[in-house]
Amino acid sequence: MLYKNVLVAYDKSEPANHALEAALELVQGDAEARINVVSVLTSMEEAYSFTGFGSGLSSETGSAALDYETINAIEQTVAARQKDELEKAIDVVVPANAKDRVHIDIEFAPSPAAGLLSYAERAGSDLIVMGNRGLGALRGLLGSVSFTVLRSAPIPVLIVK
Repeated sequence: MLYKNVLVAYDKSEPANHALEAALELVQGDAEARINVVSVLTSMEEAYSFTGFGSGLSSETGSAALDYETINAIEQTVAARQKDELEKAIDVVVPANAKDRVHIDIEFAPSPAAGLLSYAERAGSDLIVMGNRGLGALRGLLGSVSFTVLRSAPIPVLIVK
């Protein structure tokens, strides 16, 4: 098979499920192929809302000074919760005989596109598969994340409707 290490951008949406289904079809029959289902979290504000660590905000400045250990604890808590949610979401899409080849990862990044591109490079992905949400008229028919990844990725990108 041509692709051995496929990254699937996943946000629990219907287009993301279609992307995961397409990736599974692409690697079907290749026992060595791996699919990395990646969800990108983009802000510490999300982390605060998931974990309750936001109570340390200064009333004078409206901001918090967090040390590395606190930030790491927040990210680990958020990642664990997000990973649990993703496992439940993909359980209905991934057949039992393919579950051992599908791995879920959470990436923290300034933007979804930056997170996907960074993960793809670090993991040595040879294909990115993503759904096209197309939530607006910007960038024509593609969503902004799809458009950015398509333009910037040094590897093939498959966008699935």
